Amino acid sequence: MDFGHYLFPYDTYLLPYYSDLAGMSLFSIIFRCILPYKQENFKYLILSKKNMRKSQVTLFIIVGIIIVVGVGLLVFLMERDDTSTNFESIHETKSQTTLYLEACTENLLTEAISHNGMQGGYFVPLNDTFTEIYQGYLVPVYLSKSDIPSIETIEAHLKYYIKNRLIECIGKNEIYKEPKVEVKINKGITTMDVVVPVEIISNTTAIYDEKRFKESVEIDYYALDSAIHEIFSALYKNSTLIPISMLNDIALRYGFQYGIREFENHMLMYLSFNDTLSKDIDYVYLFLYDMDDIEDSLEEAKTVEIEQFIKKDAYIGYLFEYDVSDDLPGENYTDSSDFFDIGPTGNIRFTPQENDYGSYIIDITATLAEETKHLTLSLDIKKENYPPEIKDIPMTEFDVGKNYTFMLEASDPENGTLLYSINTSLENIYIHPATGEITFSPTKNQTGIHLVAFFVGDIYGNIEEYKTVFMVIGNE
Repeated sequence: MDFGHYLFPYDTYLLPYYSDLAGMSLFSIIFRCILPYKQENFKYLILSKKNMRKSQVTLFIIVGIIIVVGVGLLVFLMERDDTSTNFESIHETKSQTTLYLEACTENLLTEAISHNGMQGGYFVPLNDTFTEIYQGYLVPVYLSKSDIPSIETIEAHLKYYIKNRLIECIGKNEIYKEPKVEVKINKGITTMDVVVPVEIISNTTAIYDEKRFKESVEIDYYALDSAIHEIFSALYKNSTLIPISMLNDIALRYGFQYGIREFENHMLMYLSFNDTLSKDIDYVYLFLYDMDDIEDSLEEAKTVEIEQFIKKDAYIGYLFEYDVSDDLPGENYTDSSDFFDIGPTGNIRFTPQENDYGSYIIDITATLAEETKHLTLSLDIKKENYPPEIKDIPMTEFDVGKNYTFMLEASDPENGTLLYSINTSLENIYIHPATGEITFSPTKNQTGIHLVAFFVGDIYGNIEEYKTVFMVIGNE
């Protein structure tokens, strides 16, 4: 049978000789050369010695091609396996970085807004001369309306806080590059947009990526700005303390509770908006105002002529008595108060009720021999108050690399609003000033024992301190 090719005998088989190998596929060469042909099934041609030598060379070429192809295929498969492993490693690293950054950015805008309110709209002090530390917060002293932060200023300070907290959380890991932070305050809502560039290098492969995180908080900063300006305007119209009726009117329109107390050489104004300003957070705003500066401004403006200024304290449920004639002689007296009537001889006698709580500026007029004189009575009606009570903290041991969230539980005997703060050398720990929620993400360099002091105060200035020890345990 003629197969169109020469055959030469070898052992009991006939081996073909192909003169047109260049025109055949590798598969055809292997298939047609490896399969043997039995001698008894074919007639064969006796080849010359020259043809036999050619056939042997052809056989060696075929075997060589098979070896080269096999080695090449093996190398290809090994490289593909290494590449696959490399990309799996990169994918795992990307997943880990995403989870870590999510932990760093979680509720970061909420935290920034809460902390910003406790510091009167600022994170970077206006001036060291015009700030006071109150329960661990740097509270500004508003000497004029220009000290009240604008919406743009609050945006800038929120951005400053978020960026620095994020850098602090990320640490010195070379994977993460400097984050880009944008904060925008709109009517009724504030948004945060954070982009963190990431560079992941595994073996010889480098992957560049950007992780983006967004957060929105419902809060009406424009209403807050209007309320603060109205309160401050009232300071300049009514001597050094705000008439309670005016403050109550502002509080009713903007929906906040308030407290006023002396602190150092200033007056501390405390505003708690609960869910009226924001449905997402309990918002607290603090600022100080300087009584001396306000008095000076009033005297320069000559809006009020004060002949005498008397300050008195009264307590709810207890009889209050004061004889004005001891300080302002006269024959007939009148007053501007709504909750007591001064007697004709200048005697004030009444028992404050629960709804009388607050600070009042009362104008008292005395006439004597057709001459009229005035006395300004600053009356603080207070409650008997007891300091907050703090329960033991449920956790004192923490593992490196984990994120913890727990509560500092405290109660007020009078069921009043509480303020929470912390003092410690530990980083990456934060307490919400209005709720007492604690978040802590210990790092490896914090391994060891640390002293932590918590403070819980009410709006009347009673502060309770709780000291404990935190132990950070490193992963071996």
